[in-house]
Amino acid sequence: MRKIRSWEYRRLAGESGAEYLVRMLVLDTQLLAADADLVIRHYYPPGTTAESPLAEIAADDLAEDFNTRLEQVEWKVDAKRLISADALAKIHSVDKRLGEMSGPQDPELWTDAGLRSRAEWNEVRRLAKAALEAMDYELDSPPPWSGRVISYR
Repeated sequence: MRKIRSWEYRRLAGESGAEYLVRMLVLDTQLLAADADLVIRHYYPPGTTAESPLAEIAADDLAEDFNTRLEQVEWKVDAKRLISADALAKIHSVDKRLGEMSGPQDPELWTDAGLRSRAEWNEVRRLAKAALEAMDYELDSPPPWSGRVISYR
């Protein structure tokens, strides 16, 4: 099994556009597979409290980032060719599950507490781990927040 090259969000020296998109999809899949507390630590600066404008965005941003990256890989034929059909099918199963969870019917699902405790997120983590395995990547814990730009609601 491979380890990811880097948690760097910029394109690496010598990395093609297709390789960059696939690496970003792998990073997003790693985040979906990771323990909720590690994900929250990755998305929020230290000291973020429930009153902060940054609070409660991790689950939503996590799903949006993954969906956007998958769309980018799908649009770029060279990137799509770097992923096996089996791995792509497993990635799509993650995306499908996230789509089933979306919508206004259960806003608690998209909170930090929901990310930590809901069965739906446990299923997403299981599916993401299977996708990583199909891409021949081992699960790698995300680093803590590094100052990267994150969106606000």
